[in-house]
Amino acid sequence: MACLRAVKEAWQGSMKVQGHDWRVLSGLRFTQARPGFLQAKLAVERGHVNKFMTVHGGVIMTLTDSMASLALTTSGLPPPTGVSTNIQTEFLRPAGKEGGEFVIEAEVVKLGKLLATTRINFYDSDDVSTRKLLAFGSHTKAVNKAWEACGGKMVKYSADGETVIE
Repeated sequence: MACLRAVKEAWQGSMKVQGHDWRVLSGLRFTQARPGFLQAKLAVERGHVNKFMTVHGGVIMTLTDSMASLALTTSGLPPPTGVSTNIQTEFLRPAGKEGGEFVIEAEVVKLGKLLATTRINFYDSDDVSTRKLLAFGSHTKAVNKAWEACGGKMVKYSADGETVIE
């Protein structure tokens, strides 16, 4: 719960700005968090679809960016976690239609003192036995300022993310 609570607090900070994330992702729901991993769901609304009535690629790219930053928060890095140096996404299937929902999973691949790399997967459901991969992306961020802000002392969570251990 501690890890998930930290993610939700970081997200609320982003929402207060009422910028791009607020306009596009205000319905994002976080479902799981543990060190280096974050899962969320997004209900597809009218503002998320393109002219083909499927999820717009820009929504997927925004999620790649935002979920990467929040995944770094699960690793104990304080927000803001850094600035983007590279972001890319591969689109495999339509991510759903209005009224549907899809699942986003973010994983910290590497966290250094200068750069961090994450991978984001988009699925049509959270049932691991039947779900299909819709898109995947990676995001590299310069994190040196976040390291400086915390003096190199990040929050440490238990393996299940339930408690703060340092």
